[in-house]
Amino acid sequence: MSWRWADACPAALIAPLAVCSPFMRTLVECALGLVLMASWSPTSASAQEAKLVAVDPSAADAHLAAGHAALAAGNFILAADEFEAAHRISRDPEVLRHVYAARLGEGEPAPAADALRSYLAEVPNAPDAA
Repeated sequence: MSWRWADACPAALIAPLAVCSPFMRTLVECALGLVLMASWSPTSASAQEAKLVAVDPSAADAHLAAGHAALAAGNFILAADEFEAAHRISRDPEVLRHVYAARLGEGEPAPAADALRSYLAEVPNAPDAA
């Protein structure tokens, strides 16, 4: 049996790929692979972002998957940037919760609070608003 990079990823990152088209699954796997490779090297965040932009800068799902992979690797700055890119494209308010978590993880409470306020403004009756 050969080794697959997906075997090293948390199941929460891999499970959503089961419902993707083969093209989107390949795109997301490439983005996740690039993030995982970049997180193991001493390159700067801007170099990591350049690698991800080469995948497909317009696919919100790819940015979301790259954000989750960066978050799992502990790269909160890259994760927040990817989640913000996904939100700019998709306008899905749920993505703002991920931005909040990543900004909080990088130790930036003011931008984290801004993301949370934006989420609550877009989803005023959210079940977790209390």
